Amino acid sequence: MSELQRNLATFQNLCVIACADGKINEGVMSLLADMALALGLPPTEFWMRIIRAPYLDFIIPEDEEERLRELRMVILMMISDGQISETEYKGCMLLAERMNISSEYVDEHIAYYQNKQEERLKKMAIYGNLYIVAAADGEISEEEAIFLENAASSLGLTQEEAEHIHTHYRDMELMVPDGEEERYYALRNIVLMMVVDEEIETAEYQLCVAFAEKIGMSRQEVNELITEYRQKPQEYTRPPEVEMSNIDVYLDVFNSFNRISLPASELAGRIAEIVRSREVGPPLPLNPIERKAFYDFVWLYVVRAMEICPTQAFALHEQLSRVAASGNFRPLQDYLLNLEQTHGQSPIPIWRMSTEEVRQDIQAFFEQDPS
Repeated sequence: MSELQRNLATFQNLCVIACADGKINEGVMSLLADMALALGLPPTEFWMRIIRAPYLDFIIPEDEEERLRELRMVILMMISDGQISETEYKGCMLLAERMNISSEYVDEHIAYYQNKQEERLKKMAIYGNLYIVAAADGEISEEEAIFLENAASSLGLTQEEAEHIHTHYRDMELMVPDGEEERYYALRNIVLMMVVDEEIETAEYQLCVAFAEKIGMSRQEVNELITEYRQKPQEYTRPPEVEMSNIDVYLDVFNSFNRISLPASELAGRIAEIVRSREVGPPLPLNPIERKAFYDFVWLYVVRAMEICPTQAFALHEQLSRVAASGNFRPLQDYLLNLEQTHGQSPIPIWRMSTEEVRQDIQAFFEQDPS
């Protein structure tokens, strides 16, 4: 099979899943057009498959790696509009069955890609908040522009994503996170954006106070944050990665981890056994979302904590022992968060890693760390 034939087969599979509901919406059509361009398909082949999509069938590659790649692309297509219909899901499962790929593989990758999509949207919302405040007075100062550029870099946004916000920020509102701690750090980021050029415009301040009131905080607390940041002018030109992004990763992991169906004492025992044996071991019998949350937490506890502050190994062990006795992870989570706030600098990568990649990274850490 030639490269063009393989690409046509790939595109046909995407068209089949895109049309699972009997129609292709505008957003998916745009994505298909981009895919066709990336695959180097002639316009005639593109339109022929779009028109015939309701009558086409999946094409199953012979090579196993090709089948896995095709299925992952279909999953990405399926979640591209932010929701998965029952028809799309059944179609994807049918394709997996015909490819001799397990339903567990499908579910785990759906959860993984949805999580990545949610993380990307959250990071864009964080940047959007900063840009809205920076532009509130009608112009962006040089200091604010530098701050925003560093923020976009810290958050891992592409140039296209940042420019989308620059173009459409007037149609956006400040994003209010769900969690209490996330709201607090969102406010800190907004205040830091406001004071970065050492001039607080009335429009910026009013916007900041309005956001604070939305999350149940007062004007006085905003003023206290302003005073705090003004006492640290050396940090004005670079957004602290901990507050900009890493804290969000911790809070997301904690929120997901705390929803795992197993008792806290059992989870603590599992973590202690992993650390004691220095072996990640077989995956836990959890659903894909819970499994990802568990190993993300282990990564923060083992890899991240030891990378940023290796002297805390004994203290972390003590904290975990208390969890096993009390059944409450909150003190340990607060301890990890405090370590990150005090010592963390580099971005945390686990939000873009699959469960297996996180597990492999933990095992690699054990193998390279002699302690």
